[in-house]
Amino acid sequence: MRQESSINGENEKSGKGTVRKSPEHEAGSITPLISIYFVIVMTAIFIVADVSSTFIARRELINNVETALAIASHELDEKRYYYRLPLPNSRFTGENRNLPIDCGDAARTFNKEVQLINESRSEKSKSGNLLSIIGFDCDGRQLRARATSAHTLPFSLPIFSIKEFTNVVEVAVTVHYS
Repeated sequence: MRQESSINGENEKSGKGTVRKSPEHEAGSITPLISIYFVIVMTAIFIVADVSSTFIARRELINNVETALAIASHELDEKRYYYRLPLPNSRFTGENRNLPIDCGDAARTFNKEVQLINESRSEKSKSGNLLSIIGFDCDGRQLRARATSAHTLPFSLPIFSIKEFTNVVEVAVTVHYS
């Protein structure tokens, strides 16, 4: 009977086999992979945080402008309302049932509300991200405003070189009576 001997997992008979390395040589092979994954995951987290922060700031800007316009839309044009009030009729469309708005008073009220919003914003944060009005339009039935606000991003990555984002919105308000 012939005996086969094996040294280090090598088969002497065929000269082929696997050579096992000691675990000491494999210790650092996963470290670069983990480091790369860590950088990728952290970059993704920063990007998601910046994008979601921008959407939240946009929604806040829309809410602030809508609030100011809604308060300004309560400035009733009394002459048009009391002397030319249309009679309720089934042939009236929704467009004819709008309350007349006094544009001069509405503009003053809107500007006053925007100033109050900016004062409130400046007290909350010292970053100076104030609401600024690009345009205000009133046609007697509808109020429309364009506003902008710069938003400082929570994470500014040097590779993207973006530190702030400017939101621009346009909001309109119409008041109907029933």
